[in-house]
Amino acid sequence: MAKQLKKLYRYWKSEGRDSPAVIKSWKRVDSAVIELVPEEQQEQFNNLLVSHSCQMEIQGFITGFRFATAIWKEAMNVTV
Repeated sequence: MAKQLKKLYRYWKSEGRDSPAVIKSWKRVDSAVIELVPEEQQEQFNNLLVSHSCQMEIQGFITGFRFATAIWKEAMNVTV
């Protein structure tokens, strides 16, 4: 199931745009990297940070999707 959710995530990600808050946050991170990380290591650090962020986003998407599905299933079994 995770494989199908990853495909759904990739579609969702390609159709969506980052919010202004996310864009602002990335700008703060970029400024901090320039200030705190030696120039010759900045690209490597950015690659690690982006990779980690993508993995966290995928994990959150899959967890949220599974949670929402569980809530939906529970609601469908409720008789009124």
